[in-house]
Formats: sequence, C-alpha cells, structure tokens
Amino acid sequence: MSAPPPHPSEGSQVTIYPQEIKTVSGVINLSASERFIPNQPTQTDLKLIAPLLARFISADYFPDDIQSVVPDLNLAIEQRDLNSAQRLLEGRGGGLTPSGDDVLAGLLLYAAWARPAFFGNHPNVECAKTTDLSRAFLKWAVRGKSIAPVHNMITACKRVAGPGSDGNDQIKHIELNTAIRAVSSVGHSSGRGLLAGLGLATQWSV
Repeated sequence: MSAPPPHPSEGSQVTIYPQEIKTVSGVINLSASERFIPNQPTQTDLKLIAPLLARFISADYFPDDIQSVVPDLNLAIEQRDLNSAQRLLEGRGGGLTPSGDDVLAGLLLYAAWARPAFFGNHPNVECAKTTDLSRAFLKWAVRGKSIAPVHNMITACKRVAGPGSDGNDQIKHIELNTAIRAVSSVGHSSGRGLLAGLGLATQWSV
C-alpha cells in the first residue's frame, strides 16, 4: 500500500499485529517498514542546544488549558520535582493526548536525556491518570524516545549549535525551522505542548 487508509472514525476498533494494523477503513502493512531507532542527545548536546529549545517557553507553544497550574508547575520544575509535575499535568486539558500530558512528555524526554546528572528515578507513568494512548506516549518519553519529528528537530538543533558551527549558517537554520514546524503541526496542539515541555526543562541545563 502506497499510503495509509483513510482515518477510522473516533472510537472505532484498531487492532495491532506484529506485521500490520487493522482498522475499519483498511489495513496498514508494516512488513516492509524500517525500524525507527531514534538518536538521543548526550548531556553535552543538551547544554549546547538548550538556548535553542528555550524559545519554546512562549504563548505560541504553551497550551491555554493548563495555564491554571503554571505557577505550581514552574515551582516543581525549579525544584526538579518530576513527581509533582506529573500530578499537575497528567490527564489535564483536552485532546486525544491531553495538553498536560503533551507538556509532561517534553519534560520527561529532557529528563531522560539529562540523566544521571540531574535525576534519580523517573515518576511512575504506568498508572498515570490519563488516556491509554497518552500513557503509552509518556512511557516512551521516560525512555528518552518520542516521535520521529522530535528527534529530527533535536538533530537539526545539534547541527546549528554543535562544534564547527558559527551559528550563522543559513541552510542549517532553515532546516531547523522546518523541523520545528513539523513538530508544531502534530495533532491539534500536541506538538506545540511537547515543545513547551522541552523549553521549560532547559533551565535544568543551567
């Protein structure tokens, strides 16, 4: 199949097998799919790219439906208390993956990449009070893994900020902006929320 089948209606059954995904609207053959092995940044990488990620702490990325917990969330982040951050964010807001979970996924991703410099154990997301899909997303974030556009963006950040770059390479900046737009376009606001979480976490590199 050259393209996936039409999106199934919300609430319809989706069955996942090792070699295919079946929906009411068709079958997605996975047999020829290439296994995705994301490239994760090192602690040195994080220190270099933190200023680029910090741009995501803005109204353009932060979901409106979790604004009420922002003061407490900032305090939890300042204290590097991911357990409190999880309690504030899990299941909060709208969406198939609630907005709070999207931000939490960004925080967990950064924390996973930064270990062991800043953290002991991650919070337990196995029992997060949220949707099954969102819980699975958080479980991958704890392992330092996300969707391909996120890892592609991190790679683009490394090209801009890494050794040998003078920070003025126009092509590298165009590639980075393209990668950021790709993440931002994920879901209704999921990509932007995840970017906000990454941005909030950049203070851990200070």
